[in-house]
Amino acid sequence: MSEQPNISLQASISRAVAVRAARLGRTLKSIRLAAGYPTTTFQDRYKGRRPWNTNDVDRLAKALDLPDGFALYAIARSEAELSDD
Repeated sequence: MSEQPNISLQASISRAVAVRAARLGRTLKSIRLAAGYPTTTFQDRYKGRRPWNTNDVDRLAKALDLPDGFALYAIARSEAELSDD
């Protein structure tokens, strides 16, 4: 039986956004604005009420000064692994 991570991919993306924003010294609001999201849309996704999709991940990556969505997925995966410890 394989172990399931304690955090979903959706939650780990949100966590990765927060971690990367903090490392850049930026607020979530500044990331939201840079990615071009209305407040409600961003909050619904960030809080897990609606899922992030691949277009969202690419938009967020650009707003977070990352080369592409794969880089954000890598941060999300690392955050998910840390939550399992």
